[in-house]
Amino acid sequence: MLLKQPLFAKKVGTKLRRLWPGAVITSLKRDSVWGAVELARQQFKIQSPKLHVKAPTGDNFHQLQPWPTASLSPTEQRHPRSMNLDRLPLHQAIALMLSEDATIPGAILAERKKLERAVNLIVRAFRRRGRLFYVGAGSSGRLGVLDASECPPTFRTPPAPSAFALVFAALCILSLQASAQHLLVPMDDAQQNHLKAYGLTFAALKTGSKAEWFLNYRGGSFLLIDEPALRRKAALDGVTVEPIDDGAVAQVRREIAAGNMDAVTLEKAPKIAIYSPPKSPPWDDAVTLALKYAGIEYTQIWDDDVLKTDIAKFDWIHLFHEDFTGQLNKLYLGFRDAPWFIEERDRDLATAQRNGYSNIPALKKAVAERLHNFVQRGGFLFAMCNATESLELAMASQNVDIAGPFSDGTPMDPDADSKMDWTQTFAFQNAHLEMSSGVNALSDIDGHQVNVPARRQPLGQFTLFNFSAKFDPVASMLVQNHRNVIPDFYGVTTSFARSVLKPGVTVLANEEGTPWVKYIHGDYGKGSWTYLGGHDPEDPQHNIGAPPTDLALHSNSPGYRLILNNVLFPAAKKKPLKT
Repeated sequence: MLLKQPLFAKKVGTKLRRLWPGAVITSLKRDSVWGAVELARQQFKIQSPKLHVKAPTGDNFHQLQPWPTASLSPTEQRHPRSMNLDRLPLHQAIALMLSEDATIPGAILAERKKLERAVNLIVRAFRRRGRLFYVGAGSSGRLGVLDASECPPTFRTPPAPSAFALVFAALCILSLQASAQHLLVPMDDAQQNHLKAYGLTFAALKTGSKAEWFLNYRGGSFLLIDEPALRRKAALDGVTVEPIDDGAVAQVRREIAAGNMDAVTLEKAPKIAIYSPPKSPPWDDAVTLALKYAGIEYTQIWDDDVLKTDIAKFDWIHLFHEDFTGQLNKLYLGFRDAPWFIEERDRDLATAQRNGYSNIPALKKAVAERLHNFVQRGGFLFAMCNATESLELAMASQNVDIAGPFSDGTPMDPDADSKMDWTQTFAFQNAHLEMSSGVNALSDIDGHQVNVPARRQPLGQFTLFNFSAKFDPVASMLVQNHRNVIPDFYGVTTSFARSVLKPGVTVLANEEGTPWVKYIHGDYGKGSWTYLGGHDPEDPQHNIGAPPTDLALHSNSPGYRLILNNVLFPAAKKKPLKT
């Protein structure tokens, strides 16, 4: 193929040079089979026969005589029933091939005793540190290579006992060690489907396979063990993978060691929970949408589960865009008579009463306290949209009434601002509450105030920080991307005011020249949290009732990649270094 397709050969050469810099690549002048023939001739000291075969043309083509040596190999002889295969109607040609294939099981069954003896001989040889040789030519030689090469990945056999002597063959392979042992999952612009690439890596971890995350290398690529099941999944999902051997991996590691890059081991598939209300459609939450599209397993939990079960069994919990102050995002201002709003309010009130709370704010504060303890004891928590701001306010107001009268029947404490306990929060301090129940905002934490027309700020774009992968591996994991600048998107809480950030909060992304940031992270107790402002990275406005986002149209979304970085983050083996 390469001999007859020079442009394709040039592309192959370019790819090889990228995998093995410094490699010398020379195009062949004639078919590679002649190299194998010459090696075999020299090895066995056989004189090449002088054959004079006139190339057939026109009608003489169908009178072509068998190759002079074909009688030595029955598999190379012409089959009488298929002599005119190229002239048969398509349906007859298909029927002929299938009918011939149908004879194979019977032929194999007739030789079962010989097969049993052969298997016993091979097993006995391996137990005595012997070797298995495959000898064949043409298709039979290739089938031998395929059979033997499947043994290590499929049956976990060591590759050392296998060797091949393919005499007078188009292939001459001396060791399985030269074949690919790894799959590099590139995450730069070479990747066809970035989002499902995370699902492929999660699937590898789920089976107990090893994986590595190459931070800052080609957009944050993954290295997986080359296994047939992963190749099949990658092909079905449209995920780009590049098979590479140990030599190529060593070259990548040298490149990583020399630059602002690092290799992080991913140990196991994290157990994931989504805090989301019953009957909530998947498209109503960006994280749920991302996990479903990528094929990553999760468990849905809600208030009863948080309050009555052990959520410590999960490694990572994402919070649906819930209002943990119990004020239902103040949507009563515009939607108090909407059937969906009434249904949500009645559902939450019934949940509160079922758990012994008199109103929704009391219920949500109790849930917030359990989530606070989950992080403090070692859990990973991720939140977007209003769940970020409202969770912080609920944790700080355990002993003060900050809810409007529409939600609990009593007015806000007029001194609520001064009574907030910011020592109980993860990210924010000294924020000011919105004291008016008629203004659709909770506090001044959100920088964009999208639901207050007089305060609303326009959307811009935010920039991801470039962290030192070797000294800040956690922050580096969370910002891995093939784009550094990403268009902003609204949510009930779109951004976070710099003025209320606690010292020690790591800013992962911000908008230059503005008083707000977009993406933050920090540690609390034995665990950690991450907040991303906005609702849906591919739906900047996200009006109520808008059509769902189809991720098949956004499979390389930089914004959704930030979400999935957080999903794999808990799988990483912890490193002690951190600036």
